[in-house]
Amino acid sequence: MTSLIGGWLRERHIDAAVWTAVPPKFAGRGGHMPSAEEVVAFLAGLEGERRQAAEFYLRRTPPHIDTRYRRLVEARLGWRPLRDAAVTRMR
Repeated sequence: MTSLIGGWLRERHIDAAVWTAVPPKFAGRGGHMPSAEEVVAFLAGLEGERRQAAEFYLRRTPPHIDTRYRRLVEARLGWRPLRDAAVTRMR
């Protein structure tokens, strides 16, 4: 796995990565990888401070982190990256 990740980093001119190898966990179910629909439904169901915290966290993610989850959250909830979210950049 180390050589695979190392090659991926070199191809993209990225200096470092953190790899945790932690299995997925969603809604208290270990090993369950949620679908994008499940994630959006979960986020849409949050209220008050929990919803605000989740929205702020996701909107601070750098715009170049482009995933199916993010695209669906943006489309359904309108949580687009904040202007100052580009803390990291691809070279």
